[in-house]
This record gives sequence, structure tokens and C-alpha cells, in this order.
Amino acid sequence: MAFDDALFQLGMDLTRSSTAQKEDHYETVHAIAHDFEKSEHDDVEFTGTHLIIDLFNAKRLDELMHVERTLKRCVEMAGATLLHINLQRFPKNGGLSGVVVFDKGHANIRTWPDRDFAAIDLMFMARNSAQREALVQAIEQAFKPGAMETTVCRRAKDSRRTKVRAKPVVTESQPKVATRRLRRAA
Repeated sequence: MAFDDALFQLGMDLTRSSTAQKEDHYETVHAIAHDFEKSEHDDVEFTGTHLIIDLFNAKRLDELMHVERTLKRCVEMAGATLLHINLQRFPKNGGLSGVVVFDKGHANIRTWPDRDFAAIDLMFMARNSAQREALVQAIEQAFKPGAMETTVCRRAKDSRRTKVRAKPVVTESQPKVATRRLRRAA
């Protein structure tokens, strides 16, 4: 009963459904892109590759200099020029958060040493899948995770949408991404 009283005091009508319970319709803005790459597996043009990497049971997640060296190595492997790097330590659990900006993309990292978990996002202009694999292997060697999950997403795959002026488009479909599990440690 107290819960209903609290909702009533907030001005919520308990007899009608809440707008927070309705399905959201997302607004997407298609922007102009200028740098396209061809995939070696098909003839689809895309602006770049977004790697979303989750590391489980990983090591050295609280070592600021190690994380910085690893991110710089990824920039070099991508054949890019480092523009900016900023890493911050969280005093409570020793976790790190950081961003690396380079001329062909960016990288973000957030570590939770108390959980042995790290989340890494890499957005870069991919030349081929071998380069993507090399970046993933470099991260794997640096942090030695017990398990690792990588999601690969090609950005702006359809060039027709990026050669027109930006305009809002309402869509209910979510972008398709390919998730694959790389390896589990024994």
C-alpha cells in the first residue's frame, strides 16, 4: 500500500499504464561519411570497424602504464597516428577508465580489477580481417583473459545512407552485429 501511496504522491495515475512502459522508437541520424573501405569478403563499402571486446578473468587491469602501453600498441598496429590519450584511476576499486583518440578512430577502456573484467571498444578504419585479428590478439596477450568475447560491427555499411544530407529516420530495427566467442582457457 505504501508503494501505491508514493506513486500517487508523484502524480502517477495508477489506473493507466505508464509511458515508461511503452516501446521506445529510436531516432537515427545518417551523417555524411567520406572514408570508405571495401571488405575483402564482399563488395560492401563501410566506413570502419567497431570491435567490442569483453575480457573475463583478465590480468594487470589495475596497472595504468601497462594499459597505456597496450592501447598505444593497438594504435600502432592499426597504422594510425596517436592524437590524444587520457587514462584515469578510480581510487575505490583501483579500476581504470580511458580514451585514446587517433586519426583513424578511437579506443575506450574500462577495467574492474576487483571483478577481473574489462570492457574495450575499438573503432578504426579496418583494412582487412587480419588486422582486426592482430588487434584482438594483442589485447589478449596483454591482459591474458580466461575468456574473451568479441563483437564485430561494421559502421555505415550502406553507402547510400551516408551520401545524402543528414536527416532523422525513425526505425524499430536494431543494427545486426556478429558475436563470436574466441577462446576459453582450460
